[in-house]
Amino acid sequence: FRARPFVEHDLNLLFYEPTDSSFPANASAIGFAIATAVFLRRRRLGLALYGLALLYSFARVYAGVHYPSDVLGGAAIGLAAGLAAHVCVRVGSPLVRRFLRVWQSFYLA
Repeated sequence: FRARPFVEHDLNLLFYEPTDSSFPANASAIGFAIATAVFLRRRRLGLALYGLALLYSFARVYAGVHYPSDVLGGAAIGLAAGLAAHVCVRVGSPLVRRFLRVWQSFYLA
């Protein structure tokens, strides 16, 4: 558990006070995971989503909700999750198709 910046430093928040841990930045992790998954399929759209994820992450640091290291940790987790999802889809799709073909041969799918 890591306290948030507004708890350790006297900052005025722009919105409600989150009660969970500051590290990792969940919103950054989600943003970077989506951007990575999209980037691996469509580069231009993925780059635009990376830009939005960076902007949103910066806004969270600017607002005093996260430290920069929280955002970097969330971004690293998001990148890893996006890559893992891409690999699972690439490996899993042929397996699912084969599985369905077998079941279709028995008129079960």
